[in-house]
Amino acid sequence: MHVHKDIRQSGSACRSCQRVQGHVHDMGLESSSADWWIIKSRGMLSFVWLVFCVVDFFTHDALSAQIKLSNRFQGDKRRLCKMTVDCTDCPIQEPTQFSRMWLTQKFNGVGLRYKVAVCIQTGHIVWINGPFKCGLWPDLSIFRRNLKHRLAPGEMVECDAGYRGDPSCRHKHIIRNRRDDKAKSDARARHEQVNSDVKRFDCLKQEWRHERSLHKCAFAAAAVLTQLHYEDQGNKQVVY
Repeated sequence: MHVHKDIRQSGSACRSCQRVQGHVHDMGLESSSADWWIIKSRGMLSFVWLVFCVVDFFTHDALSAQIKLSNRFQGDKRRLCKMTVDCTDCPIQEPTQFSRMWLTQKFNGVGLRYKVAVCIQTGHIVWINGPFKCGLWPDLSIFRRNLKHRLAPGEMVECDAGYRGDPSCRHKHIIRNRRDDKAKSDARARHEQVNSDVKRFDCLKQEWRHERSLHKCAFAAAAVLTQLHYEDQGNKQVVY
């Protein structure tokens, strides 16, 4: 789907996009420069239309904080772990100057990595952080960079084995009993489904061929739309 030229060039759209940038920054997305919403060509794919569709969502107070870390306390049962955390990788076009710092083993190519956190009790997305170069940033390093410092005293997160070595991470090998093992496994499996739901949009599934600085905009838009779907339809519940 093509975006009308007037939309791409309108000052009102640019101002709205600046507001979106601020909200996305609050959610933990990495912001590297002021070139966020520069669109250099007319051949943009549906992701531009997708982003502009959610601009109005961000500009309303009721929806401007759809992905909010404090929402991890919804339905709290006073467990140490409020969230599952995991990273998801999105394919991008190989840079002109090849470097292993972009490589990911998840699909044997180059990509950008994002951290996603999901509330265990509700299944809602409560945190996104990125993008990061896949080859430079392992999952644990991304967790330690930002999200770890936002946890409450004594709080832990459920995660896979890639997070071993950090006392805040209750990885898959920390098990009390069979029931605990089942609950942890179900929570991680649901998180994998959340990652898949976010990446059901073609702009994230297919190789990204546009400005890399714009990728975080598409990811944020997809995450917000996914979260809105969960709030409307609910997400799979797990016993934890």
